[in-house]
Amino acid sequence: MSDILVVKTAALAPWIEGRYGLITGCGEEIAALVEREHEFLPRPDMELDPGYRQIIPYVAVTRGDEVFATRRLSAGGEARLHGKLSLGVGGHIERGDDETREGILMRALEREVAEEVGVERVVSLTPLGVINEEGDEVGRVHLGFLFRMEVAGEVSVRETDKLEGKWLKISALGRYAPDMEGWSRIAAEALTGRGSVFAPADILLPGPDADMGKWACVACDQFTSEPEYWAEAERIAGGAPSTLRMILPEAYLGRVDEKAEQAKIYEAMESYVNSGLLREIPESYIYIERTLPTGAVRRGLVGRLDLESYDWAEGSRTPVRATEGTVESRLPARAAIREGAALELPHIMVFINDPSDTLIASAKGGEELYDFELMLGGGHIRGERVSGMAAQELRAKLDSLPGEIRFAMGDGNHSLAAAKLCWERIKPTLGEAERLTHPARWALAEIVNIHDPAVEFKPIHRLVTGGAARHVPEALAGALPGGFINGVRALTKRAVRHFGTGLALGELVQLTDEAIAALLEKYGGEVDYVHGDAECAALAREKDGCAVLLPALEKAELFRYIDRHGPYPKKSFSIGEAREKRYYLECRRIK
Repeated sequence: MSDILVVKTAALAPWIEGRYGLITGCGEEIAALVEREHEFLPRPDMELDPGYRQIIPYVAVTRGDEVFATRRLSAGGEARLHGKLSLGVGGHIERGDDETREGILMRALEREVAEEVGVERVVSLTPLGVINEEGDEVGRVHLGFLFRMEVAGEVSVRETDKLEGKWLKISALGRYAPDMEGWSRIAAEALTGRGSVFAPADILLPGPDADMGKWACVACDQFTSEPEYWAEAERIAGGAPSTLRMILPEAYLGRVDEKAEQAKIYEAMESYVNSGLLREIPESYIYIERTLPTGAVRRGLVGRLDLESYDWAEGSRTPVRATEGTVESRLPARAAIREGAALELPHIMVFINDPSDTLIASAKGGEELYDFELMLGGGHIRGERVSGMAAQELRAKLDSLPGEIRFAMGDGNHSLAAAKLCWERIKPTLGEAERLTHPARWALAEIVNIHDPAVEFKPIHRLVTGGAARHVPEALAGALPGGFINGVRALTKRAVRHFGTGLALGELVQLTDEAIAALLEKYGGEVDYVHGDAECAALAREKDGCAVLLPALEKAELFRYIDRHGPYPKKSFSIGEAREKRYYLECRRIK
C-alpha cells in the first residue's frame, strides 16, 4: 500500500484542539501548514496513530437544490465505512500528486473527483471549512477539507464496483442522517445551513397582488405610550392582509383580553397560510436596503439564526450574544404567543462587526422581491433575493467572521430570548435527527453591520421625579469617578451639573442606576427612561424632576465591551428612533 500525506496532530493543535465538526475561518492557514509541513508515511502505520492526521480533500457535488450522494460498496477502500451514505467525493493524497510543487491539496482534489465521478461541467468550487471529527477511530486520524462543487448537467459514478450514486434533495438530508458517515453528517449541516450560525431560510412573503404598504407594520414594542399610533395603523391597513393581524402591540397590554387576541393572531396566521396569500422563497437570504426617515440607507440581510448558538445568560460564550441584560419576567408572555404560532415574524436585528463594511453590500444584485413605502413615516424598503451559489458564498463569509463573538444583539433581544426558551422546551421531546431539522431551532432575523454609516446609537436618559430628584446631583458626584470621557449631565430647574468620568458606558450606566435606586429607596419617587436630550430636559422642568443625560455608545466599543464584561445593563442605549426600527414583513413557518 502506498505512502500517504499526513501532518503531525500537534502542529494542527492551534486550530483544531477543542474544536469539532466544521471549523471555519482558518482553512487557508491550515492549508498553508499542510503545504509546509506534510510528510508521506505508510498508510497502514497511520490508520491507528492519532499523532498524525491523514489529510483528505472532501467534495460535495451539488446541482441547484440537490447533492450527489454515494454509498460505499464492499469493494470500497475503507472497510469501516462500507454501506454508509456519503455526500463527499475524496480520498488520500499520494506522492503521485506531485509533492514538489505548491498546490498539492487542489491537485489531489481534482484527481479524486475525476477518479470517482464523471462530471459534465463544473460551475464553481467553494471551500466550506475544515472537518475535525474525533468521535471514532476513523475520525481521530483524519482531517478533511470540505468543498462544494456546483455542477451543470449529469454526474455518474466511475468506480461502479465500489460506489453507487443518486441525487438527494438538500432540504431533505435530515431524514438520511442515521445512514450517513460522520463527515457526511457534517457536510449535510454545512449544505443545509444547519452548521452555520446565520443561514438561508425558507422565507414567506405575500404574493404580487398584496398591498405591501398595508402589509408591513413597525415592531410591536414601539410607540408603547401612543395607542393612537396603532389606531392609525389599523385605519390604514383596513381590511387588507396585514402583519398587524399577527402581532399584539405592547401599547395594548393590560387594556385588552390578551387570550382572545392570541386566538385572533393564530387564526390570521392559519388564514394567510391556507388561503395561498403567502408564497415561499426557498433557501434564500433577503438583501435589504432600508431608507430611513432621515434619508440614510441602512443595509441588512434576512436569514435564520441558529438558537443553539445563542444564550442570553450572563457569562455565556456562544457566537451570538445578548448586548443588554435580559429581563426574564418579560419572556413568558412572548413565549406563550410563539408556542402556539404557526409563523414567526422578525423584528429582531443583530449586529456583525465588519469594519470594511463590504460583506452585506456584496449581496446586492439579486431578483427584486419588494420595493415600497412603509406606513406612518417609516421610510422606504427594498428587498432582493440572494440564493444558490451567491447565498452559499455569502454564508461562507459569515461563517468566517473573526472573533469569539460573531453576532451581537441589536433590537429584539427579548423576542430572541423567547424563541430560545421555546426551543429549549421543545428539544427534549425530539429525537437526535429531528433536532437537526425542526424549524423551531431557528429564528428569523436581520443582520446589520455595526459600522454601517446609517446605524446610529442614541442614549437613553433617566428622568427622576419625586423626593429623590433634588438629591441626584450630589449622589452622582459621590458615585462617579472623575475623568475625561463619557460625561454625565444632571439638569434640574435650579442648576446644571456636569460630571466627567473615565468609565466605559456599561460601567457608567450601572453606577448611575445604582445611585438612583438608592435615592428612590431613601427618598421615594420614580425613574423613567426617555429618548432625546431636549425631551428629557423639558420633562424635568415640567415635573420638577432631574434629567440625567447619559452619553451615546461609541460603535467601536460594543463588541469589545461585551467580550470583556458581558451584556450592558438594561436601557444602556437605543438604536435609532421608533420609526427607524424594523418593520414586520417576512415570515417563516415554525411548525
